[in-house]
Amino acid sequence: MTGIIRALLRDKGYGFIRNGSALDYFFHREDVGELWPWLQEGAPVEFEPVPKRQCPKGPRAQSIKLMDVVS
Repeated sequence: MTGIIRALLRDKGYGFIRNGSALDYFFHREDVGELWPWLQEGAPVEFEPVPKRQCPKGPRAQSIKLMDVVS
């Protein structure tokens, strides 16, 4: 699945990805590993929704990777 980083709350260690259907997926910094310092709001990403895992902040994303952007 693909989406963009809609919000990134660095001080709290989490963020949200919005997919093409305007659904937001929660992610924690542990879900992105070494990418955390390079993530920015508006960045395109690929991710996998966590099946049947809903947290208080909504559906959860895992295996998040930055997408290559060709201009």
